[in-house]
Amino acid sequence: MNEDSLSAIWMDGPLYWEIWNKKYIRLSDFKVGLKYSYSIQSIDEFLNNVKQSLIVNNNMIFGISQDPNTKDYIIVFQDKYCKFCSEKYIIPRKWNKWYESCKSCKVKDLTNLISSGSEKIDNFIQVKQLKIINKRDNILEWIPYNQFTDINEMNEDSLSAIWMDGPLYWETSNKKYTRTSNVGVVLKYLHNIQSIDEFLNKVKFLININIIYGISRNPNTMDYIIVFQDVYCKKCNELYSSNYHRWCRNCSIDCLKENFTNWTSRNEKIDNYIQNMQLKISDYNDKIFEWIPYNQFINIKELNKDDFFTLYSVKWKNGPLYWDAWNKKCVRRSDIEIVLKYPHNLQIIDEFLNEVKKHSINFEVFGISQNPDTGKYIIAFQEKIDKKYCIKCSKVYTNVDKKWCKQCSINYLRKNFTNWTSENEKIDNFIQEKQIEINYSWNNVFEWIPYNQFTNIKETNEDSLSATWIDGPLYWETWNKEYIRRSDIEVILKYSHNIQHIDEFLSKVEQSLIIKNNMIYGISQDPNTNYYIIIIQDIHCEKCDKDYTNISYKWCKTCQIKDLLNWTSGNEKIDHFIQEKQIEINDPSEIVFEWIPYNQFNNIKEVNKDKFSTVYSAKWIDGPLFWEIRNKKYLRGSDKELALKYLHNLQNIEEFLNKVKQSLIINNSMIYGVSQDPNTKDYLIVFQDVNCEKCNEKYTNMSYKWCKSCQIKGLLNWISRNEKIDNFIQKMQMEINDPFDVIIEWIPYNQFNDFKEVSENKFSTVYSAKWIDGPLYWGIIWNNKKYIRESNKEVALKCPHNLQNIDEFLSKVKQLLINKNEKIYGISQNPITRGYIIVSNDVHYMTKSRISGNEKIDNLIQEMKSKINESHDIIFDWIPYSQFCNIKEIDKGGFATVYAAVWKDGPSYYDSDKKQANKKVALKCLHNSLNITNEFLNEIKKYSVNNYGSNILRIYGLSQNPNTKEYIMVLEYAEGGNFNNWMSKNYRNFSWLSKINTLYNISNGLKEIHQKKIVHRDLHTGNILFFINDISMFDCNMLSISDMGLCGEVDNIDKMKIYGVMPYVAPEVLRGKPYTQAADIYSFGMIMYFTATGRQPFANFPHDKFLVLGICNGIRPEIDELEAPKYYIDLMKKCWDPNPENRPNSFEIYESVLQFQNNEIEEQFKEVEEYRKANLLSNENNQSATHPQAVYISRSLNSFTDCLDCRI
Repeated sequence: MNEDSLSAIWMDGPLYWEIWNKKYIRLSDFKVGLKYSYSIQSIDEFLNNVKQSLIVNNNMIFGISQDPNTKDYIIVFQDKYCKFCSEKYIIPRKWNKWYESCKSCKVKDLTNLISSGSEKIDNFIQVKQLKIINKRDNILEWIPYNQFTDINEMNEDSLSAIWMDGPLYWETSNKKYTRTSNVGVVLKYLHNIQSIDEFLNKVKFLININIIYGISRNPNTMDYIIVFQDVYCKKCNELYSSNYHRWCRNCSIDCLKENFTNWTSRNEKIDNYIQNMQLKISDYNDKIFEWIPYNQFINIKELNKDDFFTLYSVKWKNGPLYWDAWNKKCVRRSDIEIVLKYPHNLQIIDEFLNEVKKHSINFEVFGISQNPDTGKYIIAFQEKIDKKYCIKCSKVYTNVDKKWCKQCSINYLRKNFTNWTSENEKIDNFIQEKQIEINYSWNNVFEWIPYNQFTNIKETNEDSLSATWIDGPLYWETWNKEYIRRSDIEVILKYSHNIQHIDEFLSKVEQSLIIKNNMIYGISQDPNTNYYIIIIQDIHCEKCDKDYTNISYKWCKTCQIKDLLNWTSGNEKIDHFIQEKQIEINDPSEIVFEWIPYNQFNNIKEVNKDKFSTVYSAKWIDGPLFWEIRNKKYLRGSDKELALKYLHNLQNIEEFLNKVKQSLIINNSMIYGVSQDPNTKDYLIVFQDVNCEKCNEKYTNMSYKWCKSCQIKGLLNWISRNEKIDNFIQKMQMEINDPFDVIIEWIPYNQFNDFKEVSENKFSTVYSAKWIDGPLYWGIIWNNKKYIRESNKEVALKCPHNLQNIDEFLSKVKQLLINKNEKIYGISQNPITRGYIIVSNDVHYMTKSRISGNEKIDNLIQEMKSKINESHDIIFDWIPYSQFCNIKEIDKGGFATVYAAVWKDGPSYYDSDKKQANKKVALKCLHNSLNITNEFLNEIKKYSVNNYGSNILRIYGLSQNPNTKEYIMVLEYAEGGNFNNWMSKNYRNFSWLSKINTLYNISNGLKEIHQKKIVHRDLHTGNILFFINDISMFDCNMLSISDMGLCGEVDNIDKMKIYGVMPYVAPEVLRGKPYTQAADIYSFGMIMYFTATGRQPFANFPHDKFLVLGICNGIRPEIDELEAPKYYIDLMKKCWDPNPENRPNSFEIYESVLQFQNNEIEEQFKEVEEYRKANLLSNENNQSATHPQAVYISRSLNSFTDCLDCRI
């Protein structure tokens, strides 16, 4: 480099902080300068020299070295010299250097560009090139005129053109200047210029205002030309209002003016207002105010109503206009959720328009609409990005994060005052006062709580009971911006014994609120004793009656630690140490440090060894303890992968325990305990498995055993044969930070088959196709700890048109990645057309070929998809009939025929790309369903959401038979058939234990349905479906309830019509009263009869108008008291009580069924089980006797119930 300096490569390189792994790593093969200390007399002189250098160039000096041959000390500094000319960089070279060569070398390269033939112009261009100081600076060039194509006149002195080679830009990955080909430019002619100097002066002036690529000359006219970046609108040849977004205000306004004739509100003032609003747009992202036809709104739901206005949430089908910079036009963003505001009491249009102006200050107002039925005008709006304003009162939220408005919450509670009463004026006033004192979203809402809301009531001490509050307290739900209830909450009922009057009681409540404000839910009254009760959050441990250490998790440290101390290691010191650690636990989320017997480990493999320790991976069979809040106890997570660390050369127990203490300080939350190898007698530390098997570094994601550096390294073994695309894909892969991130790949075109064109326009053609190998996903589920592929994945192939170069294509890919509306799997190339392709999971295109052809059903499917939000939810979809094979009829009812079939692709899950291929399903073909009604589809909306629970049948979607045109519900397949068929196969082995289990499953399903405020309306044994064929496979998920609310004719859902199986229909329904949850309870009573006896109710009667009359007059099926326990029969008779109000609710039934296993009641069941076994033969004969006019499929019953009240 020079006489006292050398350049060199530092092999390991300097240390730098790697933020992802939170540690220092080295930047290998780093170029440095070595500055020798010739003529230095002493170490002190050398160190003074180093200190001076550090003051001047602090961040450029890496350290000190020594030449072993000359013994000279050396300062090692960041290389400041160009590798081509050995001159110092003009701009100091940083790690993000303007690579390898210095500025003079760069400019020297540029001066070799083509000459203009004019010395003055060449000198001018070279001077401008010498002034560049940054790799991003624009480079002025001489551009030969033959580089321009597609030349079109814009105005008298300007032309638009395409520059074939395009301008220079610095390509970082290749460390050189390259060109962006086929770039649009403007050629500006300067007329009446007398000389070169005059021309260059004009260029000097314009270069400070605009981006100028260079200078050219027309060989025909000999005029010099300035070549500008194309910043002109193609329609009007004026400068774009927003150059970056290619948006021209004048043309946009002209377009809106032309469109004025295509819409009208039929009110001149409103039309003028909308037109004025549209003409005010000044930026590409301004909202375009519109007249929105009312039929554009679907899924209309009331949000709020008061004296001044009503709010509705809706989905706007077409959606608002926005500027698409890529395609240079306005497009619509469809299916967006917005809010409609109906102002009340506005007398004139001007008042309404003033309300619109006012509303526009705090909200994004899209436009105006009108309800054609009421004639009322509507404001269509959405919250602004900051979401600061309450949509109900238009004021700033009291708590912006929680979207909670104090005034609106108080209004909601005030409005609700009329819906409850304690029947004591003082108490009502007290509660109302407390409700309107609410100040925060997390405050408990103080309430009057009816006593019948409490179940599982147990005495805890002389003046307190524990209980379960069925509906539970109100809490603020931020997502939906409303108060909802948290059901089945445990509470304490504190009685007011020895209180003389109401004032004394309320004073006591006031005191309690001061001490335990957010732990008191409200007041109730025991109807038997008339004592008033304070309802308090349950904060006491059931075992010791002291306050929980952690109330949220119902965790009592004293009791739980006591339960843990029942083991021994065989060594007193270790036992004492572990006990100390367990006593130090203060939170249920903390890891419980344990003694772990060595026989608990299997799959032991050595993974690392050094002179201090050996580390093994292993599986812990029982697994570590974790706190289970529902059962209020510690459970174990079995088959847990972990690491066993053997420590070498330890002399005694104390030394081992010191090592454990050190490890706990460093990795407290990662150590499960200690163990001992019975063969070597070595003690071990048991760690969470946190190190990668390949590199022995910590996993980037410990939960999923994912190591970024090892996994990314394994991905980089492909090539697209285009450097830019390779660099782009590699960069995207290097940015992966999570095992669930989508891996963008280069995908060879021969990986695709089953091509189908699904969309084409002037911008792109889209195909659906099958990707043979399929995308990569992380395979921890099968303990593979590696990326595996999901083969035969359906994907969308987007083939963009009219893209000029690779950069434009990659820009399109980047846009799609930013939008995140779809997963981008990678890039491919058609080998014939050479066109590049974007490979994605774009559901919009993939489901386009799956449209039902019925607008109502398509809307239903879209709505069902929009509702899913849990990872285990199945995506409700339209399923082409060609997807089904092996179709066989298995059942037939009054309104439908059911088939078993195999669904080839199988269902999709919300948060997973996996499909359950070749899934056996049930196809319920609905008779006369060509004219399917809205009411019937609304029933599907209510009852087909997939997160009901384990005893509700899942629905996968809808289909249609192409021959009969009948619509089909695609349902979960129940292998054992309905309860009728299952009973006939399993009657002999259907013990009372199995009967109880069956009723437990059915009562659980009915409870879940009723908790959703739904009425089944057709509960009978034909709608109880078994997943098992025989008794031996009984478990808690053995059956499901089907057909929630879906009984009746599909093309004529009439609430006045009575449908069902006559013996299962409640008498009040037969009399013409509406179906209620109490009617479902009546049906459950009949199912209890069938379960106990094996006989259908009224099997020996004709099912005619006389039976209807008898049911309404109180006749019920007969049962021998020897056939079922008294407790069972009593519950059954309560269920079929003629008065619906006397029937138990579904929760009480569920609790009663759980009581069947009580010791006292269990004895009754043992007796009837003996009777059942002794009378199997006679009971089987009775079971088979059914009247020929007894009908056990759902049908219309109106012909049997006409003028029923007259007959009664």
